[in-house]
Amino acid sequence: TKCMHWLLWQAADVDATTPKGWTPIHIASIRGHDACVQSLLNNNANINTRDRRNQTCLHMACA
Repeated sequence: TKCMHWLLWQAADVDATTPKGWTPIHIASIRGHDACVQSLLNNNANINTRDRRNQTCLHMACA
């Protein structure tokens, strides 16, 4: 969480994607990091971004 906050402070791209199409909010959702999800949302992360399997972070959180 500290690392993520530092990256946000440095204006990191909150919607950067992995080769699978995952954004930071996808990964935080998969891992159950609620505080990270909230911080990403506070920094305008796109909650509707879909990965290569057409899943949003909400799909990941519910899986």
